Amino acid sequence: MHIQKLLSIGLVALLLLSLVMLTAPVSAEPAPAGEGILWVVPDFVDGSAVGLGNTFIVELWANISTTAGVTGQEGCFAYAYWFGWNDTLLEIQSYNVYPPADIWTVGIFPVEDLLKDLDANTKNDTHSYSVTALGLPPGWKDGRKIAEYNFTVADDPGLDVESLLEITNKGFADAEEEAITMTPNSGTYWIPEFPAALIIPLFIIATLATAILGKKAWSRKRSSSFVVKVEHNHQNS
Repeated sequence: MHIQKLLSIGLVALLLLSLVMLTAPVSAEPAPAGEGILWVVPDFVDGSAVGLGNTFIVELWANISTTAGVTGQEGCFAYAYWFGWNDTLLEIQSYNVYPPADIWTVGIFPVEDLLKDLDANTKNDTHSYSVTALGLPPGWKDGRKIAEYNFTVADDPGLDVESLLEITNKGFADAEEEAITMTPNSGTYWIPEFPAALIIPLFIIATLATAILGKKAWSRKRSSSFVVKVEHNHQNS
């Protein structure tokens, strides 16, 4: 009984561990490449782990180098990007944008903020956003979240499918409206044919089940042998 209890506790612990293994990794903040960098957090999402009909959030981050732009007026004063996804696999539920209002204190003018259906199938698959600072405030030159998107897993075909959570740099500009070089790092949305993270937990569960059943069978056999031996001794006496 004591061994069986320990095995049951171990089984629960392994199931909890499997849930941790299914959690999508979150990217650390990378250093600017050149004058700046754009990236997705998390940079990898396993759709099967999220589950059909469930939601998850993707964040867009940007880091502007402290030396980007015009000397004496370093930083970014306007930017634009597109963010795209596979509208067959994912359905956009909501989004929020976070321009650097704490830095562009004179004012902010959103030039464009639209959801678009680029493949003309009546489903939104791209967000187009552009914004500029009013006046000449300090330039933006740090790393921060600039947007977040809430998606629902709309389809799980049960096949090995991979698509981009794609950032397209449409222009980051300095105080003289010259381009700031930005490196976009898109994310990946993936549906495995069979979730790899489940293979080890399922194998361990099967092993534990075999061990428990084997122990019960051995206990019954030992008990039966003991009864037969007692009866045999009784007959001989």
